[in-house]
Amino acid sequence: MSQSRWGILLVVVLLAAGLFFQSGWFENKKPSMLLDCPDLTQGCQFAVNGANYRLQSTSPISGGVPFVLDLIGPARQISASWQMQGMEMGPNQYRFMSHISKGHQDNQQWQVKMALPLCTQARSDWLLTLQIDQHEITIKTLSGRR
Repeated sequence: MSQSRWGILLVVVLLAAGLFFQSGWFENKKPSMLLDCPDLTQGCQFAVNGANYRLQSTSPISGGVPFVLDLIGPARQISASWQMQGMEMGPNQYRFMSHISKGHQDNQQWQVKMALPLCTQARSDWLLTLQIDQHEITIKTLSGRR
């Protein structure tokens, strides 16, 4: 390969690496926190960097039935996804929306409507991963059999 082709190849590799790193795949996330919260209708509380949070489902969690999760605590953005231990559930990503009252967002009260991914093995053990700003929280919970 000629010297000019090596130069072009090097530029392409450097540009690709820059895009790869800028895409967020290597974000500086804090280590995951693991919590047990078997019944989300009862809610669970946790703290991240001194800030207190409360997560609760407004109805029982069951496969095939949409439900709402409420989260109270400070954040700029919050997302959630469902998995099972040892089982990939496919892509599912939900974004919490900040409660809007009197024309402004308070960034303290968050809500999302979601549904569990389909589980063909009829298991009820779930891992809910919350992404609160740069912090990852994994919550072990159970769904009901209906």
